[in-house]
Amino acid sequence: MQPRAWYFFRPDGTRHGPSFTEWQAKVEAGRFAVRRPKLESETAFILFRSLAKAGWRVDHTGTKLIPVPD
Repeated sequence: MQPRAWYFFRPDGTRHGPSFTEWQAKVEAGRFAVRRPKLESETAFILFRSLAKAGWRVDHTGTKLIPVPD
């Protein structure tokens, strides 16, 4: 079985990802939106909270939750 993957969706429905966790997907969405891949995680997450009001969202594949490998 495939592990659960998280994706972020732009307002136009374009899917980007995958990420291992919901938090990682939200951080990647923030970084993607401002086009700064080295943006600090906390700042990117704060940006995502604003983006969510504009139609950005995060969702998972619905498969079984398998822990992240060490």
